[in-house]
Amino acid sequence: MLMIYNLIQKRTSVRTFQDNVLKVEDLQWINEVIEEISKEKGPNGTKIKFQLVDTNPNGNKGANGTYGFIKNGQIYITSAIPNENASIEDYGYHLEKIIIFLVKRNFGTCWLGGTFKRKDFSDILNIKKGQIIPAVDVPLSRRP
Repeated sequence: MLMIYNLIQKRTSVRTFQDNVLKVEDLQWINEVIEEISKEKGPNGTKIKFQLVDTNPNGNKGANGTYGFIKNGQIYITSAIPNENASIEDYGYHLEKIIIFLVKRNFGTCWLGGTFKRKDFSDILNIKKGQIIPAVDVPLSRRP
């Protein structure tokens, strides 16, 4: 429990990332973490299927759906979920758990709830009626 507490204290929002893409092994590891956490139910009993989303597959600088709050971000962790309180709370629980794993491996992250273009992500996730995207997280750039 002390280790988790220390990781929570270590975590800070990183809004400027190195101008590079994640290594293949980093993407594989992040996908493994996401897949494992997606199998778990949150405190309210909801499973959230997270995924990595590339908002900029053609490498266009600045086109990342964050209104300029994130510099050099391209890959995001997110999900479309039912617009229900229990699902939203479990979404936050699961996303924070993913972030703690990322912090443990020295990734910088930034959780965005209100400063991202939901339409950019909705189009990629093929969001359905009654679903929302509560937040996204940027897992890029290992800290020195």
